[in-house]
Formats: sequence, structure tokens, C-alpha cells
Amino acid sequence: MKTKLKLLFIVFFICIIADSCKKNAAPPKVDTPKESDLQVIAKLGFNTSGIIEKSDGYIVENDIFLSKDSLRQSYKNASVIVAKTEQYNTTNLVTGLPRTITMYSPLSGVYLSALDDAITRWNSLGLLITFQRVSSPPYDITVTSAYQNSNILAVSGFPFSDGRPYNYITLNTYNLTGTTNQDYISSTIQHEMGHTIGMRHTDYADRSYSCGGTASPESSIPDGAIYIPGTPSGPDPQSIMLACNSGLNRTFTSNDIIAVSYLYTSSHIPGPQPVYLFYNSGLEDHLTAANRNATLSSSGWAYYGVIFKAYLTNASGTVPVYEFYNTSTGDHYDSINPNEVNGLANWVNDGIKYYAYSTNVSGSIPVYSFYNSSKTDHYLTPDINAVNGSSGWVNEGVKFYVLPK
Repeated sequence: MKTKLKLLFIVFFICIIADSCKKNAAPPKVDTPKESDLQVIAKLGFNTSGIIEKSDGYIVENDIFLSKDSLRQSYKNASVIVAKTEQYNTTNLVTGLPRTITMYSPLSGVYLSALDDAITRWNSLGLLITFQRVSSPPYDITVTSAYQNSNILAVSGFPFSDGRPYNYITLNTYNLTGTTNQDYISSTIQHEMGHTIGMRHTDYADRSYSCGGTASPESSIPDGAIYIPGTPSGPDPQSIMLACNSGLNRTFTSNDIIAVSYLYTSSHIPGPQPVYLFYNSGLEDHLTAANRNATLSSSGWAYYGVIFKAYLTNASGTVPVYEFYNTSTGDHYDSINPNEVNGLANWVNDGIKYYAYSTNVSGSIPVYSFYNSSKTDHYLTPDINAVNGSSGWVNEGVKFYVLPK
């Protein structure tokens, strides 16, 4: 089954360092991963050349970390979704709006000045998220540093499933030294702050646009890559969220502002979005997904259209809907109970798919779960008569509530 992969990976912000900056730099250590890991990396759509091995995983394409444990546990489910060059956000976003995100840094000098500048740039947008530097706990994000002889500029990650921003930004002092142009460091931190609140690379679908080299997409899983309405389907050459930056003082473009405003202003917070139904007759498996292209790279799947609407972020009154996957039977199952399959053999939690209501609120409709033991298939649908006339199906009752399509 190739549909979704639950990987723990962190997105890195990379820049193409000018020749003068790496004249004496030794190339990063490149290792050959185990064959099984290499297969998964390729299956995910990542370039398998130039892989940098770390103690607990691999850095692929110079900016994505894949843990070894996740690779080996998730080989059967690996897939990649190919998209255009547009603005994207992750499935998890920062919640509890309006919200002030506090940032702390033990750094000094140009790094602290650059952090203050990046905070000013973000706060100028008038979002429901504001950033504030503090000097003592508690704080949401720590901006720190590490030294690594590589082209990596900085490291950050995506929001947590409970609505918190990612809690670290790490600057690579091999490339961002105390004498580096402050505006360049500000742009780097500004970019990483975008990741911590859920912004993906603008050229997520083809990093070669800003990085050069061979065209290759990043994986959309497990964090999601959701197109932000109102942003262009073509390249945005100066976007702050481009994967690579060749030493420029880059800040928000008009399209960047449209994207973050859609996510974090009161008039543009995303409403309910379509959830689609797919069926694989060979596997006898139903699948719901908020991504129209969820099965694009997998064979045998038929698309059955929109079946209801749900939220892609944690809207007021909603709860997460988790996807569970049986690695033995290939069955997919959705539930608002994160412990639904605890103790059951071969079931894994593939994470949050979307958000729905746990009770019947005004305007909502129920979603029923039907199960066929001979097919080992769960089928979730708002149509209580969906399996009438078909033998072997048992109605397991209402699982959650959504909005009609």
C-alpha cells in the first residue's frame, strides 16, 4: 500500500553559498545508506545522490532529515505527491489565535540584532500571530547555534499537532559567522520563522527552481503540503520561503503576504475544505483524504469525488481525526480517538488527517463507519445507505461530525 508515510522529518533552510564563502571548505561526508533505506528514500521521490548520513538518520537533498527508524518502519507506505510551484502550508498550524509567540536566544551581537529585525518584519504584517523576544522563561521558540561544516544555513521544523509552533531555530555558525551581513541572517531567521508556523517552501514541488541541479519534489508527508488559495501557480522568484537563497536580503513578496494572511488573519482563516473518497478494488480498501492527489503515485486507486467537508486546521470546536493503517491487511480507518487501535496487532497511527466535530453542531452531518470483515475494509461515509444491498457490511455507528459537501 502506497498512500501516506508517517515520517518524522525536519525541514532545513539551505542556501547556495557563494564560491568565496566555501573556497576552503571540505565537502560534507557522503555515505551510502543501507539498501532498504535507500529504496525508501527513492520511493519517497528524493534524490539518492549526495546523501549525508547522521547518527540517527539521513539528510537528503541538503535540506530534509529522515530518521532511520521511520524509514525502516514505513517502507511499505512510502509515496510522494507531486505539485506545482505555489505557496503551501503544513497540515498542523499554530492555534489559539490571536497569539503572541515568544522567542528566546542565548546568542549576542549580529545574531540578536538579526533576530530582532526578523521579528519586526513579521510583526509588520498585522497577523493574528505576533512575535516577541524575551530574556527569560517561559518561551515558545529558542534561537540557538551550532557549527557544522556544510552548506546548511539553519534548521527548523513545523508546528506540533497541539497547535504549538516548532520550538527551535538553529543557525549554522560555519556559514553565518559573526561578520556575516546582518540582513542576510535576518532573512534566514525570517524564513525559519515561517516554517515554525507552518509555511513550506514555495518551490516545494521542484527545489531546482531556487537551488539548481536536478528537478525533484519534496515529500508532502507526514506534515502535508496544502495549496494556499490566492497564490500563483507559477514561480515566485523572490519569495522568502524559497528553498535556497544565494546571499540575498530577501523578505516577503506580495504572494508571501497573501499566503500568511490567508492562514493568520481573521478574514482569511481557512474554512472547511473538501474531503475526497478513493477506492482500490484490488486491495479492497476505501480511503478518505483532504488531498485530491493523495493516491497520485499509487496504482489501482479510483477517485470518487468529494464526500464531505472538514477543517485542515484546528478550528473552534473541532478535534483531530486520525488515520490508522493496518500494515498487514492494507486497511485504512479514521477516528477521533488517538488510542483507537492501541494494543491491536499491525495497526499504526499515521497522524492527523483533518479536523471534525465530536458532537452534532448546527449544520453538521454524521459520518458513519461500515466494516466488512471478509474484505478487511473500513468505509467511512455520511451516507447511511451507502452499503445497502451489499453483503458483509456492518454499520459501526457515527464516528464524528462534518459539514456537507
